[in-house]
Amino acid sequence: KKAILQNPHLVDRQTLEDSCACPIHHDLNQLQIPDGNVIHSLHRAYHHAIVRMSDLIATTPASDDWGAVSEAHEALQKAIITEYYKRKFATGSVVLSA
Repeated sequence: KKAILQNPHLVDRQTLEDSCACPIHHDLNQLQIPDGNVIHSLHRAYHHAIVRMSDLIATTPASDDWGAVSEAHEALQKAIITEYYKRKFATGSVVLSA
């Protein structure tokens, strides 16, 4: 958010939009969440929301409504936590890969 607000033209849109380049993608793989899982879709939606906000700020610097980004972040966070506890209660532990 800070980088986008300070100078949105310096933010690499292509990298920002690529959810696979994000450390969260690696974390989801460690949790062995399959690529087709809704969590990956929510992660992509989160990145798309960030890119849309970055584009908006680039064209309209006074924009300050991060609501869509916050909503996408909260949906992703809730889905990850739900999946974590679902697995924990189903098996008694959560298996992480190295």
